[in-house]
Amino acid sequence: MTDQVGCHDLIGNAPCFFSAYLRNDGGLENNTIDTHRPNLSAVAPRYLNRLNASVEDLFHHALAMLHDPTYRVANAGALRMEWPRIPLLD
Repeated sequence: MTDQVGCHDLIGNAPCFFSAYLRNDGGLENNTIDTHRPNLSAVAPRYLNRLNASVEDLFHHALAMLHDPTYRVANAGALRMEWPRIPLLD
């Protein structure tokens, strides 16, 4: 996890980055304000509000799940196909 821009060479031949936030269109051109929005699905904000959790909490949960040995064994096929399913807590 990093709060810096990642380099293609950071993790070898197959870099894979998932940003917790995305920059809104417009950037800094024409003196507009550079704003960011969470990189979430349409339903994720409702889920986070219900738990009183933040975008960072969800990001850390996903990161922890992907590094859990039990999860990795149970979901090996989906992970090989790059289609992980992250279980969410209620």
